[in-house]
Parts: sequence; C-alpha cells; structure tokens
Amino acid sequence: MLTDEQLATLRDVDNSVAFDDDAKVGPLVMDGYVEKDGDLFRLTPKGEKILLDNGAALVEDETPP
Repeated sequence: MLTDEQLATLRDVDNSVAFDDDAKVGPLVMDGYVEKDGDLFRLTPKGEKILLDNGAALVEDETPP
C-alpha cells in the first residue's frame, strides 16, 4: 500500500514534464510504479492504475457534458 506522500509523488510525476526528485522517485521506480525515460520520469501502467484506483488521477476536462 502506498502512502499519501507516495501517491502525491506519482501525481507530480504524471503532471510534470521534467520531474527530477530522485530521492522521492527511487522507491517508486524500484516497485515498478515509475520508470526513467532518458532524463525524465514517467508513470508505468502500474503507476497509472494505482492513481486511478485511489481516485488520485487528474480530470482532464472538468466541465460537465
């Protein structure tokens, strides 16, 4: 189970073009939630799923249909 801080870090990685806080991301990389893509980090499908499962994913368009 991820902590609130780890979920917040996943959200930060998801929202950032250049997230570079290795200290926070390292354990998430080791657990398979985040992967390094060159100099950047990005969520893996596992990381995306945990955000969705925890209701932590950002809504792209908040206007009602």
